[in-house]
Amino acid sequence: MVDIYFPEINKSSDHVSNFFDRAPARTSDVLYEEAASQFRFGYDALSAIATNIAPSGDFLTAEEWRSSKYYREGVEISEDGVYESVAESLATASDRRFRRDLTLSNAKRGFGMGVARFGASMVGAIGDPLNIGLSVLAPVALGYSAAARAASASVQAGVRARAGVTAGRVAAGAGEATVGALAFEPIALIGAEFQQDPDYGLFDSFVNLTAGAILGGAVG
Repeated sequence: MVDIYFPEINKSSDHVSNFFDRAPARTSDVLYEEAASQFRFGYDALSAIATNIAPSGDFLTAEEWRSSKYYREGVEISEDGVYESVAESLATASDRRFRRDLTLSNAKRGFGMGVARFGASMVGAIGDPLNIGLSVLAPVALGYSAAARAASASVQAGVRARAGVTAGRVAAGAGEATVGALAFEPIALIGAEFQQDPDYGLFDSFVNLTAGAILGGAVG
């Protein structure tokens, strides 16, 4: 006769609550998510606005949407229903946030990692085609305003007197591009609202404005 040992079942949930501390995400994955989310931010915001302004596809009732492949827990739509293109946009944004948040919540802690994540966000924002476009177009748009031209000339003259011609151009370009980035912020907020993104806040605005100033200074 053979004795069989059945170990007692461990019902502790510590392994779940401590999982992220014991198995952190790779640093490369964390930095990629930080950079990628900033890089595509402008496109995603404008795309969400365009989709909501000019929706396409079949119109889904609320019940059809709940049983469709576009349904995501936590996403809300009108009880009247939603167009398929809007439903797809919401589902895509929700999936993107889920992947990003899963990686970032699993990131290693520490000052060095925080600095690296901020740097990755800045790199992504600087590479955002929308930020690049604003840094080029903002000085052109401000050139149509006599007051803006006078203010820019005053800044250039003041900085040039202290630090030289190049520094004056950099300062003026940075200021003009920052104004352009600031003008885009209401659009960015609308885009974030259409995507039902609760995470867009002051830090993202700061990153976008700083990236605009850096790009504007380079163009200047």
